[in-house]
Amino acid sequence: MAGSVGSAFALYPGTDSRYDQVRVEVVLSGRGLVVSDIGGIRNYSEFDPYKDNKPTAWLARNPSGKLVLTATPIDSTRILGWSGCDQVSSDLSQCSVALDSSHQVMAKFGYKSTELNAAMHDLSGAAVVLDTNVVLLNILPSHSELIDSLQQLQTGDFIVGSTAAGGFLRKVTAFDRIDSTTYRLTTLDAALKDVIAKGTWGCPHPSPMVIFADTNLRRR
Repeated sequence: MAGSVGSAFALYPGTDSRYDQVRVEVVLSGRGLVVSDIGGIRNYSEFDPYKDNKPTAWLARNPSGKLVLTATPIDSTRILGWSGCDQVSSDLSQCSVALDSSHQVMAKFGYKSTELNAAMHDLSGAAVVLDTNVVLLNILPSHSELIDSLQQLQTGDFIVGSTAAGGFLRKVTAFDRIDSTTYRLTTLDAALKDVIAKGTWGCPHPSPMVIFADTNLRRR
């Protein structure tokens, strides 16, 4: 009908000029989760990307509006950065985009650097007496690093030190903490391979000695 209006329709509303919208898409690099504060975007590396995730949102064009994306790494990863953002928070956890145009945003996750730490206590500088399997240890009050280290001493930890007879590496099987500077340790002879085997991901107590570090090592 001549002069009629409103009779046409668009199969894809985003292409219809009457629907003034912008498209925001989130792409993941690495393993983690990204969600939006509006639009319902949720893109998670651990979900089926075709079934469980919603990586794209269509939103009304608004030159003064913005969408905020929040990234959450999984246990073994950290957020490395973003691309396609108008602004990124100082801690890299959030990215914002203005709703004046369409955006494709990439959130970049990477594996954490890892250190394999052994529960090792270096007795250098302390007075040590080794009698068969018993170690008598006296620490100078000024040796605060060793005092702090031995406050975290646990059965199964290792000690390294020396006497007049030479150096030693031993595993602690029992101990008496007489006071903060005096210890009686029951020990067994140990080898470096034992220390490496005892090393843990993120040792639960401080260790002054790092046995192994590989920033490229990945855990699945």
